[in-house]
Amino acid sequence: SEPNGSVTGYDGSTAEKLADKLSLTFSSMGEKLTGSYSDGTLSYYFYDDCAYVAGYVGTSSIVRIPETVEGYTVKGIGGNSFANSRVSEVKMPDTITEIREKAFYFCSSLSSVYFSKNLEFIGNEAFDYCMSLSEAFLPDSVVSIGESAFNECQSLKELYLGSNVSYIGASAFKDCSITSVELPSSLSEILPYTF
Repeated sequence: SEPNGSVTGYDGSTAEKLADKLSLTFSSMGEKLTGSYSDGTLSYYFYDDCAYVAGYVGTSSIVRIPETVEGYTVKGIGGNSFANSRVSEVKMPDTITEIREKAFYFCSSLSSVYFSKNLEFIGNEAFDYCMSLSEAFLPDSVVSIGESAFNECQSLKELYLGSNVSYIGASAFKDCSITSVELPSSLSEILPYTF
């Protein structure tokens, strides 16, 4: 069938995978890494026109991700950036559009996440095993939630999916404590064992 929309993103990103899954046209922004930087709390990698969080190197349990770093707009959180860290609270700027695979994997102390109002893609296992996370209010901008994205978040009781989610991967909310959730009409596919 003919593609009925388009997605722009970096090669290999969740955006590209979503475009393929939903038969959308994918417009590549490339994958040219142009540098890296660390501010003592977070490390970043730079592409042509933006930055992604690459890792957590700080000691504070509360993390505020900046909108810009070294003149680059921070547009995403890279895979494994915070994995296994002791962060308890993360606040994202509204410039973030993507959280890549396993970004917060096994952050067992993570209890509060303030999502970007422009977040579109949550990668596979992004919050897998964040056992202290009790609520997730995803903005209306989210269109894709990857496989096992919030799997084993055993304290997760409150969930708002946003009004534009079209894809939820298998086991995305498996083994959580969610008692009810409203599924948006935009949802075109929900895979087995999602809840």
